[in-house]
Parts: sequence; C-alpha cells; structure tokens
Amino acid sequence: MKKPKTYKYTATIEFRTDSHNKIKDFRSILATVLDGNATHSFDYKIVSIKKSESIKVRSAKNKGVKLQNWVAEKISNMTGISWGKDELIRARPMGQSGTDVSVIGRAKELFPYAIECKNCEKFSLPEWIEQAKYNKTDDTDWMLFITKNNYDTIMVMDAEKFFNIYKYAMYYRDSMTATKEVKP
Repeated sequence: MKKPKTYKYTATIEFRTDSHNKIKDFRSILATVLDGNATHSFDYKIVSIKKSESIKVRSAKNKGVKLQNWVAEKISNMTGISWGKDELIRARPMGQSGTDVSVIGRAKELFPYAIECKNCEKFSLPEWIEQAKYNKTDDTDWMLFITKNNYDTIMVMDAEKFFNIYKYAMYYRDSMTATKEVKP
C-alpha cells in the first residue's frame, strides 16, 4: 500500500492586537483560521498560504549523495583515476565534516579543489561559498556544485581562478597548434 504524501503549509498572517500576550492571541487566530473555534474575535488578514510537498530526511540525503557521486564520477573521467568507497576519489558519507567529494594523493595533484555539493530547492549561495572556503586547504581552491530538481548542475568558483585556468588552456592550445607540422 502506497503511503499518502505529506504536505507542508506555510501561512503568512498579519494581525493587530493590544494584548501583551501576542503568542496566546496568535494561537487564537490560528484556531479561527483552521477551524473557526476562537475565544475572541481578531482583526487579521491572511497574506499568503503556500503548499509544498515536504521531503523526508532520507530523501534529502539521497539527493545530496546522488550529486556527490555524479561529481566524483566526472572528476574520475577527467583524471583517469577510479572513484568509489576506498579510492582516491570518493563521495564523503553524510554527516562527516570536510569536503563533500574527497580527492587525495594523485587525484588531488590533478584536481586540487575542495568540493562542496548542494542539491537543494532553495539557494543560500553566500553561506555555501563560505562553507566551501572553510573546507579548503592551503594546497586547494574551493569549488561549489549546485543543482535542484529539473535544472542543470552549475559550478561556482573564484573568478580569478577561472580566468587563470582559461588562460592556461589557451596557452596550451596555442602551443599545441604551433608544434604541429603543416603538410602540403
């Protein structure tokens, strides 16, 4: 038998009261709104009601692990180093401190980034960037991967680091072009 979905309702209510016990008044307003059983009448206005499907903790963690595994696999494909539980590239188990994707040894030499992954419906970009910066070490830079349902994954990093990588890639491309022989 399929379990019924759980929904979360968020209501914004404005009310006026002269009482010093605002919590008691607020509870009475909620009773009025929900089932009409209030002990006093109040001047109130429902500003908005938003219904959302609440996500279970296990589902939220599974979303995070899915993104971590995706990032670990992409790094593995780029570096040629395998990824997994006991490998040089691995997704960190939920609840452990540190980067979300661990790169050690040769993998860290080839991909020197402290990686933070976020698979959330609401973005808190400044907080996430601070978390990524906090997890970096002296020999790494920070990198943040973000996604949400039905959207592509994006990556955020320091702009100066990005332009340095791009400059190096252009230098490499130009040096490869200059060394090729031109055949008649």
